[in-house]
Amino acid sequence: MRYIFYIIFFCLNMKLAIGQFDKKLTFNAFVGTTAPLGNRVNPDNVPYVFTNFRNGLQLGAGGQDNFSNKFSTGVNATALLAINYTNPIEASGSKQDIIEKEKANYSTSYFTNYSLGISLKYKLLRQAKVNPYVFGEVNINYYSGDVAPRLQYYEADNRLVADSLTIRNKYTIFRFNSKQINSAVALGGNVGVGIDVKISDTFTFMLQGVYFGVATKQNSELGENLNYLGIQSGLRFSILKQKSIL
Repeated sequence: MRYIFYIIFFCLNMKLAIGQFDKKLTFNAFVGTTAPLGNRVNPDNVPYVFTNFRNGLQLGAGGQDNFSNKFSTGVNATALLAINYTNPIEASGSKQDIIEKEKANYSTSYFTNYSLGISLKYKLLRQAKVNPYVFGEVNINYYSGDVAPRLQYYEADNRLVADSLTIRNKYTIFRFNSKQINSAVALGGNVGVGIDVKISDTFTFMLQGVYFGVATKQNSELGENLNYLGIQSGLRFSILKQKSIL
């Protein structure tokens, strides 16, 4: 009889231990920066598009269900904007046709990617104030872009000494790799590591590093997959705190 009592007592304790965790619905918002990975030119020495946008800005938000002490599932939306395009191919031609100091204007160039994904997060510690974690996500991406430098002109003076005449000639500097990336959809995913720092029972500071991949190699204008690293920081806001007893 005593052994039966011990078994019942043990089972009740196990049930309470499994059930007693803070189950919360968490919302998060973050800002981040990205850097592309990969070659800047293809085997024919023609510049790629995405890898020559040197940095990007990310904004994102999402929500997650903390269904256990360590695991969470979530839905996240992220927007990427890159505008800092640089051409790895220097201007070519004779000095009569091109002034070396003259640079094409890429101020109108841009690349955007909007993603919506489902994620899984695993916290390495239980209910710690500072908690490292790992995560992964599968997502669908909607991207577009444009590399369209404006044509620039300069004037060169050619003096005819005999007639003392000045003839002003105009030359045009342009880039051969202007491209327009039409809007398209592609599958992708990301993996990363991060750390949560609990500020209060409601707010948590987050910092994470992420590797992103988007399957865009079949796009004839891109000719490459989108691979890039990101660093993100933001806040988490947790609500619906409750004890769950199984």
